[in-house]
This record gives sequence, structure tokens and C-alpha cells, in this order.
Amino acid sequence: MEPVTIILKVWNAPQHVRLCLETLLQHTTAPYDLVIVDNGSKPKLKEYLRSLAQGAPGAARHIRLIENEKNRGPGWANRQAVARRAELGLAQNRLLCLLDSDVL
Repeated sequence: MEPVTIILKVWNAPQHVRLCLETLLQHTTAPYDLVIVDNGSKPKLKEYLRSLAQGAPGAARHIRLIENEKNRGPGWANRQAVARRAELGLAQNRLLCLLDSDVL
């Protein structure tokens, strides 16, 4: 099965973000890399995203976090993540999944 890069846009809404991420991490069996683009969320959510990307058991190898100081919109966040795939070490993944944080 070919690996996919999942791009998740986040802007506040911590309950939705947590449910989305918990569901994704628990139930995705295909090989994937996750790029979370935070569009200037509040500090508590930023901290949660940082801890997930840096310290989640087994997750650090496939979760990358891009932090923006302000919300530039979901389209901009998608383009930003796609443009930075090589920098994040994900250029080899041909498949992309654009995901919003209110999806389970």
C-alpha cells in the first residue's frame, strides 16, 4: 500500500481537533505521514499539538507541525503544507489527503 501524506488544518476548536486526531491515530491502518498546519490557534491548543508532534509514543516519526502566527485560511494552509513536503521529508509520498479538523 502506498503511503499518504495527510494535511490537517487547525484553527482553535480544541474539542474537534482532539477528536479528529484521536480518531485518526487510533483507526488509520494505511501507512501515512501527518502534517498539522496550525493557523494561529490559542496557546493551550498549540501546546497540545506540539506535545503530540514531539512526544506521542511512536508518533514522532510521522507527525510534523507547521505553526503559523495567524489564520491565513484553509486554502493557504493546504498550499503551504504541499509546498513544504520536501523540507519535511515527505516529497516521496505521491498521495495527499486534505483534511479539516472537524472530520472523524
